[in-house]
Amino acid sequence: MSDTEVRALNEISGRLGRLEALHEASTRATNELTANVNRLVEKLDKSDDIAKEADQRAKSAHHRLDEVIKRLDATDKKIDEEQKEIRSGQRWLIGITLSAVGLFFTAIGFLWKLKGGA
Repeated sequence: MSDTEVRALNEISGRLGRLEALHEASTRATNELTANVNRLVEKLDKSDDIAKEADQRAKSAHHRLDEVIKRLDATDKKIDEEQKEIRSGQRWLIGITLSAVGLFFTAIGFLWKLKGGA
């Protein structure tokens, strides 16, 4: 082998060594990226599960709030009806009282006329 061929082989050998080193570095970087992607996928799966659970809890809370609102509406309606009944009873009592007073004065006037007061 000639000196030129030996130098060419040495140069090729050096380049091959650098290529192997670059390949190993590239393989390590690819493996690290794969591991990072896998961790991200796991985190996304966990966050998806957490989001689904949060959504379910929000729906449940909304349903409970709807039930509370229905009960409050029913209670308000019942209170309004009771207030109407109380007002009706008060009107009835006022009417009876005024009628009794009127009857009382009519009776007094009638008795006054019977005794000859007028």
